[in-house]
Amino acid sequence: MTAKIEHIDGPPTPYIFISYRRDDALSAARRIMQFLHEQYGLAHVFMDIAENRDGDEWKRNIEIALNRATVLVPVIGRDWLTVEAASGGRRIDQPRDWVRKEVAFALKQEICVIPVFIGISPLKPDELPNTLRPLAGLHGRVIRYDNEFEAQLRQLGDSLQKHGFPPLKENVKFPRAMISLKPLTSRETQAALAGLDGWRTVSTQLPGKEHVIRNELYKRFEFARETLNKAASCNAIRTMRILS
Repeated sequence: MTAKIEHIDGPPTPYIFISYRRDDALSAARRIMQFLHEQYGLAHVFMDIAENRDGDEWKRNIEIALNRATVLVPVIGRDWLTVEAASGGRRIDQPRDWVRKEVAFALKQEICVIPVFIGISPLKPDELPNTLRPLAGLHGRVIRYDNEFEAQLRQLGDSLQKHGFPPLKENVKFPRAMISLKPLTSRETQAALAGLDGWRTVSTQLPGKEHVIRNELYKRFEFARETLNKAASCNAIRTMRILS
């Protein structure tokens, strides 16, 4: 991290930096960001996916935000440690890994770090590279996707208030989904497909994530040659009309 900003006299303005992996817990990080926006306002929370715009120097934006941060919240899911680098090996073991650099910078600068574990237990020191091992000794929050998810977010908000983040005086409401969807069980899926002719489920492993199974709906369509020739002829006529 090379970018520096001028520090003014007096206590720094409370500023939260959300660190996350897009290949790990992006949806959870988005929800945490939305919650913190509601609690403390847009000006006190940084998450690159919300702040960086087309044409921005995203690396510099991240460095500036890290220098402003008074609290860093790493959002850690099941794949945070195991996501692989393009060259092979764990990405977290690569010195150029941005998530690693963000957390290491915060630890070195003695910025308050509050890890948030999404559905997993806190990390162990021997799972981490040397520069990140202090992360294993920090008290954090375990948040699970269940009926207590909102309550767990509020507990995170309560802990942040102890670090200088007063809640907004105004109650700002952001749009939320009107319904919540739960995955269908295998039995429910098969029952729903029973009335749909030709449809079936296909299960495959995600590339590079052998422990993740992707279930998709599949149906094969066949077209008579005459139908295809007619469709091609119609497209040719439309093209001629456009060109003329």
